[in-house]
Amino acid sequence: MRLFNAGMVERVMNTAGLAEDVPIESKMVSRSIQSAQTQVEAQNYEIRKNVLKYDDVMNRQRTVIYDERRRVLMGADIHEQVRLFINDVVEGYVDSATAEGFPETWDLDQLWTAIGTLFPCQLTLAEVEAQAGGRARLTAAHLKELLTSEAHHAYDAREASVGEETMRELERRVGFLAEYLRHTRTRGLVLGISGGIDSTVGGRLCQLACERVRAAGGEATFVAVRLPYGVQADEEDARLALRAIAPDEVAVVDIKPGVDGLWAACVAGVLSVGDDRDDFVKGNVKARARMVAQYTIAGPPVRSSTACSRCRVSSQTSGASRTSPPRSTRDAWPRRRRRTSRTSSSSASAARRSGRCCSATPSATNRASP
Repeated sequence: MRLFNAGMVERVMNTAGLAEDVPIESKMVSRSIQSAQTQVEAQNYEIRKNVLKYDDVMNRQRTVIYDERRRVLMGADIHEQVRLFINDVVEGYVDSATAEGFPETWDLDQLWTAIGTLFPCQLTLAEVEAQAGGRARLTAAHLKELLTSEAHHAYDAREASVGEETMRELERRVGFLAEYLRHTRTRGLVLGISGGIDSTVGGRLCQLACERVRAAGGEATFVAVRLPYGVQADEEDARLALRAIAPDEVAVVDIKPGVDGLWAACVAGVLSVGDDRDDFVKGNVKARARMVAQYTIAGPPVRSSTACSRCRVSSQTSGASRTSPPRSTRDAWPRRRRRTSRTSSSSASAARRSGRCCSATPSATNRASP
């Protein structure tokens, strides 16, 4: 009765002097209840319809992500797609610099500085003005043509220096990470950086993916995280790796207090100190502490970003990790994994299943279908 116009019904019953145990058989009351129930059902229908619309949007996002992922897993050539990305990015930069005013008032020096952060531009502003016959005769279309051509020349030079096969692999990985960020609306990537080749290559790929998203007008930040246990022996190597990666942000989290505290608590409660496996077990505790730190930094209350696995992002590209299985049709679908004992990476697997861990590597341990 509270939902179906209780105030009016109560006044009618009080006026008529009806007892509480007398059934309500008035047509007026029945019509009022029917009208209110119809309104409530209509409201519930609209709620369900909006939920279905939201689910449809999420499903389309998942479809796009997994289609792109499957192309990466199957080794598709996204060379032409990267060429289109180059055109879009350069044209976007030129449009932003020439949107207002006349050629004399365009801030072309700033445009050239911004372009220089994308690729090594050999064409100088003075040369462009000379070709056009002065700055007053410059046009946005002419700038787009020259800079786009220069960008493709730089791309061809990079491909020649690293090799075509490596270039295609880099394109697939950076492209997948960028698509993941765009379609999941994740605001960035987080990766732990050491002095090894895996984290250096993986960090650079994450940085390039975030730069590609920003160049297309999106929001993405790459956070490189140093996770030392006190003072690390590879600190100098890590510093050089960060210089090569050039991340948007650098965070440093010392895991020593947390690891030592957890270790002491376990020793006091369960473990027996002095076992030959102490170093091995404590090494696992350090690894898990580093994962927890990365997920904490990437979590919604802080950044709404995605924590990446460096071995997944960089393997095959660097050639330093285990060789992945040959690509085939079955590689795009999940396979059952054997349970492992002490070294099981259950926490990382759970994070990947929940959507908080991203991998760009066609590895048997991280394949999923929509």
